[in-house]
Amino acid sequence: MTQIPTDVTFAISSAGTVAYATTSVYTFVITAADDASGSGSATVTLSINDQPAFAATQYGYTIADAAAAGTTLATHTATDVVNSGPLTYSLVNTSGVITTANAMAASTTGGYSLVLEAADATLTGTTTIWIVVTSCSSGAAGILAGVMTLLMAMTAALY
Repeated sequence: MTQIPTDVTFAISSAGTVAYATTSVYTFVITAADDASGSGSATVTLSINDQPAFAATQYGYTIADAAAAGTTLATHTATDVVNSGPLTYSLVNTSGVITTANAMAASTTGGYSLVLEAADATLTGTTTIWIVVTSCSSGAAGILAGVMTLLMAMTAALY
């Protein structure tokens, strides 16, 4: 029986997939032997470069009509398991806070769709932010706004 080294940071499942920790390059030496004491080997290098990822591919929010410029809507940050360096964001500051740039006006624009990006040195991950501007945050209008946010998110998932 072959001993598996204790310093291995990956494992090959019975389905043949490789699970890894936080190393970005692995070198595998694959050896095959037959009954006649013949053998051969090959070296394979596996480079892993995960893109930054948000917790979900899309989010939905409502914001009140006439919300002032600078109103905080949400906070979203991404993680990058392999490339642990700093991430650069579009639309938000480094802490992931999304704020309004202008006062909201439901009569002018009833909703927004934003694509938030997080980039490491080589790859970019994205999430979509759906926003409905409501003239009322309670009662039927609030319920309708929530349903509209959900419908926009579901529609986007189809495309």
